[in-house]
Amino acid sequence: MTACGHKILHFGPGAFFRAFCLPVFQRLNDTHAAALSVSAVSLKTPSIRDRLAAAGWRYHCVEQSEKGIRAQEITCLHEIIFAPDEPERVLALFLNSDLSLVTLTITEKGYCAHPHTGMLAPQHPDIIHDISCPDRPVSAIGFLVAGLRLRWQNGLPGLTILNCDNLSENGKLLQSAVCTLAAAQDSALASWIDESCIFPSSVVDRIVPAVTQEDIDTARKAGIDDPCLVLHEPYHQWVIQDTLMHICPIDLTAAGAELAADIIPCVMMKLRCLNAAHSALAYLGSLSGIGTVAEAVRAPHMREFLDCFWTQELIPSFAGPEHYDPHSYCSALLNRFENPSLAHRTLQIASDGSQKLPQRIIAPLMDNLAADRPVFGLCLVLAAWLHFLASRTETGDVIEISDPLAKPLRAAAHSVDPVKAVLGLSAIIPAALATQQRFIDTFSAAYDGLSDHGVAVVLRAVTQSRAG
Repeated sequence: MTACGHKILHFGPGAFFRAFCLPVFQRLNDTHAAALSVSAVSLKTPSIRDRLAAAGWRYHCVEQSEKGIRAQEITCLHEIIFAPDEPERVLALFLNSDLSLVTLTITEKGYCAHPHTGMLAPQHPDIIHDISCPDRPVSAIGFLVAGLRLRWQNGLPGLTILNCDNLSENGKLLQSAVCTLAAAQDSALASWIDESCIFPSSVVDRIVPAVTQEDIDTARKAGIDDPCLVLHEPYHQWVIQDTLMHICPIDLTAAGAELAADIIPCVMMKLRCLNAAHSALAYLGSLSGIGTVAEAVRAPHMREFLDCFWTQELIPSFAGPEHYDPHSYCSALLNRFENPSLAHRTLQIASDGSQKLPQRIIAPLMDNLAADRPVFGLCLVLAAWLHFLASRTETGDVIEISDPLAKPLRAAAHSVDPVKAVLGLSAIIPAALATQQRFIDTFSAAYDGLSDHGVAVVLRAVTQSRAG
């Protein structure tokens, strides 16, 4: 179905959204005359609004590969609103009769959820505020509930609300969060949302590194003079749960998105092969003073460990899609990681570890423990993360920690017994895991090994022992 004149509302206009979703919408406009117009909402900072406003909301997506660079101009972005300045304007967008789709890329921490259960955390400061002040929300969940309330009160139909973040069953998580907050305000509203709105789960995959001034200068030399550009790899995958997606008037499949009845196998493969590997490279690489993913996989000890990690711990921990060979998938991932044109920084991936590691590392760790499979590599990633939280590399360089739980994590990392301290943080390590002796012993051995010998020596020992 071809869309015509439809509005899209998006929460979280960070680099990933601008390099992943907007190019799809732009392609629909360019090749299918879709006339899509996107209004985006920034919840935490006005900086991207200010930069793109000065550019008339236009910018370039720059694809980087060994073949060179290729640019796509994005013109479908209509505006970015900084929510703390104009909450009423954000809510008014929900009353637009042409609004057809709401999307989100607010990162794991934006859902105000417990990292292990995925359930809305009622003690989260933003949720406490949004329950007491429902008409002036501060969280993305609060804005969704307030906006949907306006549609309900004004007799407008429900919406398709599409989660585009790296979370297992992200649509189900979002629906639960929205309905839980709505029920805390009005049970009838919660029932209407549950019955009238669609929350498909999705899988999104594209590597989007942070942009540096050097990147901007390089693009300028190639004829792309744009201080607001975003970078990305050639690869692009968007798989969407097809439950009721046919009623959404915007046909994302016309621009390359896939619909699938069951996306859980695809979610698991991405989280446990791509994202878990990224976290491993991020923490082990950062500790070693390695700045990018491409540099990390060129280090023989890191590459050999990654092969073992995939084959012996990650791939056995899930059932992948029928039409995918997980070993071929990991081989393709390695080629993507090796892209020398893409400076995907290890510190960028290492941010917000408390929110990412439960899905990427802790979940497969618990599955492997239950099945009596190897877990040393998974424990080693957690141990590297704990060393990383101490804020220094093996060469003595200072690491700046970016994490919503930075304060208690730093305290644990600098305590007399860091392993014991982090095991006591239930927001990070589930109680069911923290009491398993095999895990405690393996985690402690991995942490001590990094302390005594360093990353390179430990990784070589791991790969040599497993090869034997």
